Amino acid sequence: MRRGELFNLVAIFHSYKCDEGWSPFGDTSELTERFMDACRQVKELRDKMETWKMWGVCDREPGKNWTNRRATLLGDAAHPMLQYLAQGAGQAIEDAVDLGEALRFTKGDVQQAFQKCQQARYLRTGRVQLTARFYGDIYHASGVQRGLRNQMFQGGHESAGLAGLKWMYDGIEPSKLFQ
Repeated sequence: MRRGELFNLVAIFHSYKCDEGWSPFGDTSELTERFMDACRQVKELRDKMETWKMWGVCDREPGKNWTNRRATLLGDAAHPMLQYLAQGAGQAIEDAVDLGEALRFTKGDVQQAFQKCQQARYLRTGRVQLTARFYGDIYHASGVQRGLRNQMFQGGHESAGLAGLKWMYDGIEPSKLFQ
C-alpha cells in the first residue's frame, strides 16, 4: 500500500483483551507470545511490524427472524458470521437473489416477500454461520485437535475439510425456492 511504502498484514488469534472501536493499538508482547511457535518466515514478518491495530471479530447466534413487517435485514445485518469461510458477501448476494425471487413469487407484496425469503434462508445462513465458527476452532486448533486438522487438510488429495463444504459451494436454486 502507499506506493510500496506500507504493507498490510493480518494476523488472527484469540485474545483475552478487548477494546471497542477501530483504533486501539495492539500489545506487541501479546503478538510475540501468540506467534512464538510459528515458522521462521512468520516470525520474521512479525518482527518487522512497528505498530499494529487490534480489531475484535465477532458473530452472533443464528436467528430465525430478521424481518418486521415492511422492513428486513440482509447480509451481515441479518446473520453476521466469522471470516473463516469468507462467506459474508456471498450470503448477502444470495439474500438479494432470493429476495428478488420472493418478490417475483409474491407479485411485489414486499411484506410477504420478506417473510418468504426469511423462511427460505434462515437454515442455510445459520448453517454457514455455525460452520464458519467451527472452522475458526479448527484453524486455531492446538494439541490433538491440531494434529487431526493437519492430517485432514494435508492428505495430498481433495481435502476432507473442503469436501465437507460442498453443500455451500453448490449454491442455491432461487427459481425452485417457492414451488
